[in-house]
Amino acid sequence: MLGYKDRVDGYSLVDYGKGLAGRALRDRLLSDVDAVFTISDAMSRYHQEERGVNTPMYSVPMGANTSLSTDKIDPEPFCSDYGLSEGEYLIYMGSMNPLRNLEFLFEVLSIVRESKPETKLVLVGGRNKRRQDRLLTLAETHGVSDTTVFTGWINETDLHRAITGAAIGLSPLPPNEVFRTNSPTKVLEYLNLGVPAVTTRTPEQIEMAEASGGGKAVDYTPNAFADVITTLLNNPATRQEMGTAGQEYVSKNRSYDDISQTVVDLYRKLP
Repeated sequence: MLGYKDRVDGYSLVDYGKGLAGRALRDRLLSDVDAVFTISDAMSRYHQEERGVNTPMYSVPMGANTSLSTDKIDPEPFCSDYGLSEGEYLIYMGSMNPLRNLEFLFEVLSIVRESKPETKLVLVGGRNKRRQDRLLTLAETHGVSDTTVFTGWINETDLHRAITGAAIGLSPLPPNEVFRTNSPTKVLEYLNLGVPAVTTRTPEQIEMAEASGGGKAVDYTPNAFADVITTLLNNPATRQEMGTAGQEYVSKNRSYDDISQTVVDLYRKLP
């Protein structure tokens, strides 16, 4: 619905109608079940306080595969394929949906490159060529098309290589009604592989980035993002410390084993 109301490219009145119908159906379904598992405390509060759903809700956040070892992941093949230097690029992985407002990152990159001209941006994911072409046009508008790499969809092995080779992982979720309840997997993937994350200040991202010590959650402005990114690029030792802290946080709090046990325990408590 937000896409149509905000006149986001590609969203029509039909999409708005589908959104309204989908929300009404979801409210009805959630009210008729015994319990609901949400991906964040913020999502539970949204359904209870704003949508009036009285069903018991339990937060089961996203997790990561903590069996991965960065010692066994070599980023060199990925860097070689895309003309990148290890530790000198920023990475975003995930949807290229216009609602994500990824052109925000082009503004950030243009500011960062004023003092760190070697910095590149890698956008991983997306199978929709129209959306990628849209972003490429916007990158050209911001003067960063030659320093922005679009990989499209890549396999899991290359994804791990891409993350491991990055200096910083980015998660610029717009802090609006659509995304403020999200629990972004990408942030956990960055932290799990020892890469510090810079995120916006949505509830789950504040916890994952700030509470873990593995990243920074900042205001949703290009200057705020660019300032933190530039500071981290200038301090490799700090990035390494944050990377270690992030891995420890994921291992202790967000492993798939722990989350699956949480789900089992919750099922056992249900009446």
